[in-house]
Amino acid sequence: MHVTDEADLTRERLSTRISGVEDRIGRLETVEANAIVDWIERHPSDAPVIIDQAARLLIGRSATDLPAGVLDLLNWASSYASPAAQIGMWFNPPVYVGLQPGGRAQVDVNERIVEVPYALAVAARLPMGSLALDLGAAESTLALSLASLGIDTIALDRRPYPLDHPRLTAVMEKVEDWAGPPRQLDAVFCVSTIEHVGLGYYGNDSAGSDQDRLTMNRLLDWIADEGVLVLTAPYGRWHVDNFQRTYDEDHLDALLEGWKVIDKLVCEQTAPSAWEVSRTDGPAAGETVGRSVVLLQAQPRR
Repeated sequence: MHVTDEADLTRERLSTRISGVEDRIGRLETVEANAIVDWIERHPSDAPVIIDQAARLLIGRSATDLPAGVLDLLNWASSYASPAAQIGMWFNPPVYVGLQPGGRAQVDVNERIVEVPYALAVAARLPMGSLALDLGAAESTLALSLASLGIDTIALDRRPYPLDHPRLTAVMEKVEDWAGPPRQLDAVFCVSTIEHVGLGYYGNDSAGSDQDRLTMNRLLDWIADEGVLVLTAPYGRWHVDNFQRTYDEDHLDALLEGWKVIDKLVCEQTAPSAWEVSRTDGPAAGETVGRSVVLLQAQPRR
């Protein structure tokens, strides 16, 4: 028997074996979706055929007619836990759309909606051939944008950076262990990164609560006198947990010791899809602050 004949017979046997669940695939209510997942876990060799049949049965269906199980699957497929994320190819979008029954959607806009344009406005002013560091580059397209704008860019992260460009150099290392750039930096982009450094959430060992300030000192050593730092971070009441720091004005001042702030904005999320510039100074004493981010530019104070 030829190999192709064996493959045809295998497909036929698998098709017969799963014919009893085909109707459930078509409905894919949550409980049925769980049953299909259970089937795949118990019969992993059936997975390609089941997934293929499920996809074929769903093609062309109206978004208003998709049952809860399908929506769960689609939301997962675009999330930070998706197959793309598992191979390091997920990029954190500024707008998240969660599909809901009846063709509705839950929209959440995160701080990237203001952080990335702010950073790119600075990048647009840099001369061609400038050397920039994107600190914490993973899950972001910023480093690729910088390189595409003619800026020689180092994408530094302990995780791999999966995008390529002739002007882009990816360095997979923790900032506290990196020896530094080949020459002085003209710009540093630290977008939603400094708040995580040293806290251990992203799989690295915790390096200590002061690692953010130590990192800022290292950046001072690497940047040119006229170089510019673009930094964004959570802002409000001072708080530290295993995931991140939220800076208040006092802790932001301590973080930026040795730096001269030349521009500063504070933006606040005022609705699920809206961020607005709120103020350029800190919150008043006793004031409750919502989800906010500080955007600033600074230069070495030398």
